[in-house]
Amino acid sequence: REGAGTTAVKVEKQGDGFVAKQLWQAKEAPGRFNTPVLKDGLLYGLAPVGRGATNLYCMKADTGDVLWTDSAKRGECGAVLDAGDVLLALSSDSQLVAFKPSDKGYMELAKYKAADSPTWAVPIIAGKRVFVKDKDSLTLWTLE
Repeated sequence: REGAGTTAVKVEKQGDGFVAKQLWQAKEAPGRFNTPVLKDGLLYGLAPVGRGATNLYCMKADTGDVLWTDSAKRGECGAVLDAGDVLLALSSDSQLVAFKPSDKGYMELAKYKAADSPTWAVPIIAGKRVFVKDKDSLTLWTLE
C-alpha cells in the first residue's frame, strides 16, 4: 500500500518451521509496483513521485538508507534488471535506460524509446538480448 515504505526481513529456521524476523523498516523509503534489484549490497528500483510518475532510486540493503533518486519523471511503474556491468530500467512510458550501478548517484549511459505504446510487462534479458512487450508487439533489442 502507498506510504508503507520498505521493510527488510530475514527468514530463519526455528524448530520444525521458519520465522520471519524484521531487520529494518524505512517508512519514507521508496518502492511501489516493482521489486527492486539487489546488486553489491544496494537496492535499485522505481519509486512513486506523484500522480503517474516514478524516479529511479538506490538504497542500502542493510539499513534502508536512500542514497540517491534521479530527477527524471518516468512512467507510473516499471522494472529494473541486472544486465551485468549495467542496470536496465524499463518504465511504462516505454523508455528503456541503461545506467551504471553506483552508490554515488544516477549515471545514465543510454536511453531508448523501446516501444510505441505503454510497456507494462517486465522485459526479459537473455544473454545480450532484451525482449520488450508493449500492447501490440514483442520487440527484440540486442546489447553490444
